Amino acid sequence: MKRPWQQGHLDGLCGVYALINGVRYIEPRIDEEASLLLFSHLIDGMGEAGLLFRSLWRGLTARELIRLLPRLRAFVRDQFDVDLAWERPFRGRQIRIDKYVEWVRGTLKPNGRTVVLFSWSGGAPYRHWSVAYRVTRRCICILDSGPDPLTLLAIAHCSASRKSRAWYVIEPRDTIVIFDKSPPACE
Repeated sequence: MKRPWQQGHLDGLCGVYALINGVRYIEPRIDEEASLLLFSHLIDGMGEAGLLFRSLWRGLTARELIRLLPRLRAFVRDQFDVDLAWERPFRGRQIRIDKYVEWVRGTLKPNGRTVVLFSWSGGAPYRHWSVAYRVTRRCICILDSGPDPLTLLAIAHCSASRKSRAWYVIEPRDTIVIFDKSPPACE
């Protein structure tokens, strides 16, 4: 019997899943019902922006994901009173993987209110979006929506060069940082 298809085998919506998984990490009150509503909200936004048809099989670029972030921010602000912000620190620039990993480690906050979305490939000819939420000495801890989801990328097997034979080739220039800029709650 052939293995059944799963999310990601036939569609390119990993960027949308990365946005939802990232914001769920930042705001744990986002449950399944809110996630489904947010998914619908983002898909509507893709349709309105003319991105839906092409992205179904080719995925979303960093620039296209950025176009969805105001919609994501409005949803999370209206539903959960969380004020999201984002930045694209390496727009158009490549850096060495060791510098990138150190930057990610320094960017992620221990309070869980920051995530790093990044695109990478693992031997496939296409790029895939995942969410980094923690970096240890040896691994990048990720939230992944792929058909065979990973939870860790071993840093020793990562590269930022497409010419590399590394297992995981990360594109630093596509990186998007999303964080909660809401003031701390009064207790």
